[in-house]
Amino acid sequence: MSKSDSVKFKKSGDVYVGIVRIASITEQRDLDNLSSVILGFLDNHDEIKLVLDFRNVQYLSSAALGELISIHRTLTEKRGLLRLCHLSPQIREVFEVTRLHERFDIDPTLRDALQNFKTDDN
Repeated sequence: MSKSDSVKFKKSGDVYVGIVRIASITEQRDLDNLSSVILGFLDNHDEIKLVLDFRNVQYLSSAALGELISIHRTLTEKRGLLRLCHLSPQIREVFEVTRLHERFDIDPTLRDALQNFKTDDN
């Protein structure tokens, strides 16, 4: 998979959706590609709403969690908002054990994430 294929971005209303297309984010190369693509996208956008959709991801390494925290921090500094969706049960459990579910807004589906952004606007 090429670097640019690791995440596919689309726009839904005023929300950008990044569909993560790596099934297992365990190799440093994949993690570097993912982080580079997302942070590169954020370099070109301020004050955005972003959903990262993990429907294709079955496993995240602990290093990937650290990169997600970095991405979240970058987006927050740019006055943007981040939601995660479609976490597998295993990944959701890791977020709960590490208490990262308290730091991230996590939704079961993309539809829920988009709806919650609309709700947050009101």
